[in-house]
Amino acid sequence: MNPADLTDFALESLFTEARKTRDLAGALRFVLDEVDRRRCAGLLPDVVAVTDEVASRFATTRELLLGREQKYHLARPRVIAWWVLHYRFDVNYPTIAAQFQGRHYSTICKTVAELTSAIKTDDVLRATLAGIEAAVRGRLMERAAA
Repeated sequence: MNPADLTDFALESLFTEARKTRDLAGALRFVLDEVDRRRCAGLLPDVVAVTDEVASRFATTRELLLGREQKYHLARPRVIAWWVLHYRFDVNYPTIAAQFQGRHYSTICKTVAELTSAIKTDDVLRATLAGIEAAVRGRLMERAAA
């Protein structure tokens, strides 16, 4: 679902729910939950599998990785997810940007390039990426078999 559709849905639903309940805070909570549900329903299967695997390895959640929150402990896992999506699953930068709450693709391109440079000298990082890729491919194969 594109951002314009979500915006239209959010405004229409907010108006409708606020009239029903006369409770703007409750209506806003309902709309935000529904927008989040619809946004997650539109995620690419690769994005779900990669973000779930990265989140589990770095003790965070898919929602935090996909979100706009700028915390130090989320930066590296987020970039790792972008790198795996781009280099191992051939997802282009604009598509990744759209899946990660509309980030600009140039931000993703720049940080993925920095991670690519770090991979050349960091054996632990290389092993982490290989492990994530193998686990994600396993998850996708399990889903396809089911």
